[in-house]
Amino acid sequence: MKIKRKIRSGFVIIAAILLLSSLIAIYEFITMRNNIAQLVLINVSSINISDSLQDVCDEYAVNLLESLNDEYKPAIPNVAEDTRFLDQLRSLQGIANNPRELEVADTVKSAFVAYVHMMAQAPHVWLGHYEDRREWYFKSFYPSYVRLGKYIRKLSSTSQELLSENSINLSESFYRSIMPCIVAVCSGIVLIFLFNYFVNYYILTPLIKIGRGISLYLKAGKRYDLKLENDDELAELNDNVAQLIDSNRQLQKQ
Repeated sequence: MKIKRKIRSGFVIIAAILLLSSLIAIYEFITMRNNIAQLVLINVSSINISDSLQDVCDEYAVNLLESLNDEYKPAIPNVAEDTRFLDQLRSLQGIANNPRELEVADTVKSAFVAYVHMMAQAPHVWLGHYEDRREWYFKSFYPSYVRLGKYIRKLSSTSQELLSENSINLSESFYRSIMPCIVAVCSGIVLIFLFNYFVNYYILTPLIKIGRGISLYLKAGKRYDLKLENDDELAELNDNVAQLIDSNRQLQKQ
């Protein structure tokens, strides 16, 4: 193999490894960014939806509480028309991709159905006295409100836990994505040392030996008997130098 081809091959190998490692790092980083960013967005959306569910739940309870003194106008929402709670809950179930979150969302839905069923009793309760309405509100209705709120908070807490887990995964994925870069740098350093050894062993060392042999001949008339095992331009140069020195010795003898 010619020297020029050897050197070119060395540079090509180093460049190929560095390029491949860089492409892998870029791919890993883009994939990690897209996946984790989507998961984080889902978690944040789930937390916001949980807050909205709690707001709707609180609104119903407060309106009903404020109407305790009004025996003719109980503030009973028409769930068939006011679909905010179920719409947002369905939206959360549509974007959630974690079994834990979906399981809690189903529990929230069941608790909300019980909550609405309890509210439907208000028109009949409101026909009685204020004490009856108050007792029903705090002993029957309020526990269902508290139960629903507990499950909504659990849903929000689950989304926050998933957000924390995804944040940790984001950090781990970041370090994983830079590993190819580290490998590329380490590989590049190793290859540079190997390439330096190659240049020194196959190019510089033979040139130094050739130069030393010529110098010994010129200064001390020592016979030039250097043999190179290479099959390249340096071996050809060494043979030519040996022929020139032999020719010169013969001329000097004559």
